[in-house]
Amino acid sequence: MRFVAIMDRLKIGFIHWSNNAPGDHIMGFVADNFTPPRRSELGDLDKTLWDTDNNGVPRDPWQFTNHLPFASPDDHSSIYTFATASRGGLNAIGELCWEHGRNNRPGYLPVVSLQVDSYLHREKTYGRIKVPVFKIVGYVEKASYVALLDHAPNGPDEAEQVALPSKPKSQYAAKYDPSAPADNAFAGFDPDDEIVF
Repeated sequence: MRFVAIMDRLKIGFIHWSNNAPGDHIMGFVADNFTPPRRSELGDLDKTLWDTDNNGVPRDPWQFTNHLPFASPDDHSSIYTFATASRGGLNAIGELCWEHGRNNRPGYLPVVSLQVDSYLHREKTYGRIKVPVFKIVGYVEKASYVALLDHAPNGPDEAEQVALPSKPKSQYAAKYDPSAPADNAFAGFDPDDEIVF
């Protein structure tokens, strides 16, 4: 599958979790030069009060998280948010940011092919861990995607899926190469990742 990565609306920061549910968000847009606070500034430092994972290990309630919206390049009809706090997910977004910045295409957003890679975790009980890969296969002009996201029913803080007005496929299909190979080349991953994306 291929989607437009709306890089101008990448959000980073911390989300507080309690009883397996998200609570407070301290997040902002990278494009606005948002700098998240240090973890030590957020409180909740007493590990004896933290929730535990399935193995009884305390889990930090403040999770560093990225939210990156994606949109369909064909019909411009929906926006989806990739939300991740796993090392594999964060690394995938980091690799996409690096590649997008290296290509230096102001005014454009990357079209990515959604792919997957995997590695064998050093802790054998976790087995093989899958990680996302966002391979850039083309570019589209960004203005309409950013505007649609800003004017979505929930504003720039988009919901999991936001329905948007449909546009004819022909306006977008020719702006990226749908025949680009969908290989599984993965530029990097963190072997300490314990969370399947």
